[in-house]
Amino acid sequence: MGDNMLYKFFVTSDLHGHYQEFLKAIKKAGFSEEDSRHILLICGDMFDRGRENTKIYLYIKSLIDQYGDDKVIVLKGNHELFFEDLDTDDQYRVFFNYQYNRFDMTISDFTNINLDELRNYSNFEIKELINKNYPNFLNWLKHLPFYYETKNYIFTHAGFSPEIPFEQTDWHQAVWTKSELLEFVDLTKYGITKKLVMGHRPTILLGEFDYDIHYSPDKQKIYIDGGCAYGGKLNVLVVEDEKTRSSIS
Repeated sequence: MGDNMLYKFFVTSDLHGHYQEFLKAIKKAGFSEEDSRHILLICGDMFDRGRENTKIYLYIKSLIDQYGDDKVIVLKGNHELFFEDLDTDDQYRVFFNYQYNRFDMTISDFTNINLDELRNYSNFEIKELINKNYPNFLNWLKHLPFYYETKNYIFTHAGFSPEIPFEQTDWHQAVWTKSELLEFVDLTKYGITKKLVMGHRPTILLGEFDYDIHYSPDKQKIYIDGGCAYGGKLNVLVVEDEKTRSSIS
């Protein structure tokens, strides 16, 4: 249920360890830490590829500690799921993400292990070091939601398959959706009338050569990933709306 109060949501995604760019972008957009009606909403992929991963977490934590859980809403993206591999004995999967998704930069940051020494540590040892250095981080990450709804918007990391009933969506798969394929899909045919906001896929793939926010022709899909990790920028979408709910952690 909403509280009929209008909040201003500052929505960004795919920070990928770019802390300074993140702070500059939300400041430029007008985000105020002190304003109780300002809410920061991150649509996943906080980490990897950049060098300031722990700074992003500590900034978010500081806002939550000072202003409450509702000040920052963080959604899981595919890069957040990489941490789940630490709960397994699958060393190959972790090494794969070290190499191809620069998960090594994040783990090095959270453990203080040099990049070239990471492969000498087991998943269990990595997890133990993270818990020692940042005691609540992994538990917090595990319980983040996959989507968030307001009165008029659905926020996700990469969208979802509209032909599958929303409550049956496999969100561990949905965070890998090629969201640009949804641009010309009429979501109203599937009973979805809210606007869908997504990150994950840089907007240059949709013809935004300056990496700007991209709006589908029907204005129902909004793509915000500015490709910061690929020489682009961090976009911040600002919308005013009423709160409703989030779900599925």
